[in-house]
Amino acid sequence: MTMKRRANLVLTLAGILYAIVFILQLFIQAPWMEAIYWIVQSALIGSVADWFAVEALFRKPLGFPYHTALLPRKKAALSEGIVALVLERFVKLDQLQELLAKEEVVPRIDRYLRSDGGRLMLRSRLHQLARVVLHSKSKEEWMALAARQVRIWGKSQKVTPYVRNFLLSICDGKRGITQITELVVYLQDFLLSPRGEVWIGTLVETAVERKKASSFTMRLANLFGVVNVEAMTKTVVTELQVELEEWKNPSGEARTAFLQAMKAQVELLSEEEVAGITLEAVYQGWLQDAPIEAILESYVWPLLEETVEESSSPLIQKAEELVFRGWESFIQQESSVVEVESLFQKLVYHLLPMLHQWLGKIVRIVLDDYSEKEFIQFVESKVEDDLAWIRLNGAAVGAVLGF
Repeated sequence: MTMKRRANLVLTLAGILYAIVFILQLFIQAPWMEAIYWIVQSALIGSVADWFAVEALFRKPLGFPYHTALLPRKKAALSEGIVALVLERFVKLDQLQELLAKEEVVPRIDRYLRSDGGRLMLRSRLHQLARVVLHSKSKEEWMALAARQVRIWGKSQKVTPYVRNFLLSICDGKRGITQITELVVYLQDFLLSPRGEVWIGTLVETAVERKKASSFTMRLANLFGVVNVEAMTKTVVTELQVELEEWKNPSGEARTAFLQAMKAQVELLSEEEVAGITLEAVYQGWLQDAPIEAILESYVWPLLEETVEESSSPLIQKAEELVFRGWESFIQQESSVVEVESLFQKLVYHLLPMLHQWLGKIVRIVLDDYSEKEFIQFVESKVEDDLAWIRLNGAAVGAVLGF
């Protein structure tokens, strides 16, 4: 049973007792009956008076119109009083300014970013940012933009130095050793395949036909059946296999001699030479005509989509790592930290008065959103037990005074 119900029960019992005692005192003329009568009567008066006073705060008890329903009628004034109380007592502007003046924002941000919640928030924001950026344009627009940037960058580059350095590194044995060996094995397998034998045979037969046209000896040898194209093909394949076998050894004589001879030629390669000029022209022509958009759409775009859709993708992790590297570099620069703290204090100085006023507006809006019935229920729910005790105390005090 709530305190309000108990107070109502006391009021009801006081009324019932008063009715009983009132009737009894008409028939019983004794001092003790008179004492009981005055005690019960005073308790009833105290109960009724305090019930009326409490009800008059929120409603019009028994429809009494004068100076009742105080809270609904004074709702606006009460709201302003609450706003003033919050702004002038609970959340004073000078106290806020003094408190925030002692606050260091950079260490607080640093602690948050290093916490599990901060890392999760940063990763989530980077993931959202990546998705927003990726979907801000269509696939075709992104690929056209990327291809245009690739062509602009490519046109500003000279390919000859890269080719020269790459070929020199191969000649010096710094790279390509495994790839050259794999290429040799592939050529050996090709020469032993039916397709390779047919290709070598075609080359030998073509060479023989050319010799026939220019050499009387070859025509004479062919006349007497001395020229055997099939045997010559097998001999060429065998000799090529032997030569390629020597090429498998990175330090083999044939391979080393070829690479050294190639190195001498590569060292002469430059942008001013004919070979370099030709190479640059071919590169620029390829760069202009190459289907870069289609290449990017086929190979880069699916990777981007897959990467952006996963918050734990390597791209997001790399972005997170870059952010932390930048943050680490920033907090190690004392002048930058001091500048940020100074900027924070300036922002606090200029924005806090406005935010303080906004707090009052927020409180006022919240209170104004309450209907009259909701406002009464809100206030009454906070002090219901105390008001019930006032009523109980009124009955008790009245009884004592009546005695």
